[in-house]
Amino acid sequence: MSAISNPAPAPAREPLPLQRRVEQPPPRKPAPWKPLIALTLVLIAGIAAYQLWVKPAQVAQPVAAIVPVERAVAGAIEHVIRVSGVTSSINFANIRALEPSGPDRSSLVLLDLAESGVRVKRGDVVARIDGESAKAHVEDVHSTVVASLADVKKRRAEQQIDWETLRQEIHLAKADLDRWQLEAGASEIRTVIDREIIKLAVEEASAAYEAKRSELDLKKTAHDAEVRILELTSERHKRHRDLHASDLEKYAVRAPMEGMVVRQAIWRGGEMSLVQTGDQLFPGRLFLKVMDTREMQVEAEINQAESEMFRIGQVARIGLDAFEGATYEGRIYSIGALAKTSGSQNDYIRKIPIRIHINNVDERLLPDLSAFADVVVKKADDAVLISRAALFDDGGEPFVYVKNRGTFEKRPVKTGLKNHLQVAIVSGIEAGEEVALRRPGS
Repeated sequence: MSAISNPAPAPAREPLPLQRRVEQPPPRKPAPWKPLIALTLVLIAGIAAYQLWVKPAQVAQPVAAIVPVERAVAGAIEHVIRVSGVTSSINFANIRALEPSGPDRSSLVLLDLAESGVRVKRGDVVARIDGESAKAHVEDVHSTVVASLADVKKRRAEQQIDWETLRQEIHLAKADLDRWQLEAGASEIRTVIDREIIKLAVEEASAAYEAKRSELDLKKTAHDAEVRILELTSERHKRHRDLHASDLEKYAVRAPMEGMVVRQAIWRGGEMSLVQTGDQLFPGRLFLKVMDTREMQVEAEINQAESEMFRIGQVARIGLDAFEGATYEGRIYSIGALAKTSGSQNDYIRKIPIRIHINNVDERLLPDLSAFADVVVKKADDAVLISRAALFDDGGEPFVYVKNRGTFEKRPVKTGLKNHLQVAIVSGIEAGEEVALRRPGS
């Protein structure tokens, strides 16, 4: 259609109004102090409630509800004293360094030595001492012995020659005497002077003969004395040789009994230490022990103030520091008669040695182990027992607090045997009753 046929155009539509976009504000974060305030208020309310209602209610309860108690029981009680010591063998042998028999004192150097803990039989070699110098000395003395025996034989041969020479002289003197006696038989044909001369000659020959005969006896005595002196000299050399030969045999040290070898401490380098190969020993020095481990004991000491409580035959329970849990039964079989002091303690602190026999020996029981023994010095059977904490004493009169229907009754008692944990009640309470472990109301 043209504009001429429709001269009035339709009015235009108004545009829609624009909608504004509303932006949402960001979420507000809660303040961090508000939960803390709330928690504080809750705690204050709880404390106020406890102080106002709960605590008064607890105070109003009976005292028996907060006092710990225990029940008296019937049983046995022991008074035990613990002593400490070391294990050792009852039967043992000390082995000391050789005491040389002769006048010569050679050095005693260990060439070989058995280790501690080795078990040996009687006669086994447990140590060897250097004997080369002693062996050389024995050979020298033996040469002296041989020479002295040769001197005896030589002197006897010389004496035999002297003896035969003297016998010949006696025969000559006898022949001279016989000749002059024959001359004297024909004196009637001699002149007076000749008879006198012959008479004097007979007397001289007779005197010479008697002198030779008496010299024979003296010579025999002198010869015997000389030979005896040489024989004694030879015997002395023999004894000297045999003594050193005996020492040489002892340089191989043998076990005098069956048992376990234990090395001992000696002084070396300014301190005591276990003997070892190469050490030089002094004569008579203890350096080894052979111990029979089938019979063992504990060597301990007790204070002299407690000695009156110990008796021979008392039972002991024994433990070893080296083996936790190892327990043994024992019995006291020896108590020393005299007290002794230790170098590290004052003189007025005196100890008395005791010996405790171990009954059930096993392979763990070695010598020189530290041990302890709980000795039962007193014992009571079928006693009423309570803890020592349940026993109170005011003015020397013992008593207990017995629980009775929610309250406690103070009751005097008579006590018996005590130890570190329990006490026996002779009279005052019965087994099964409950007693307080602390004073009610405290």
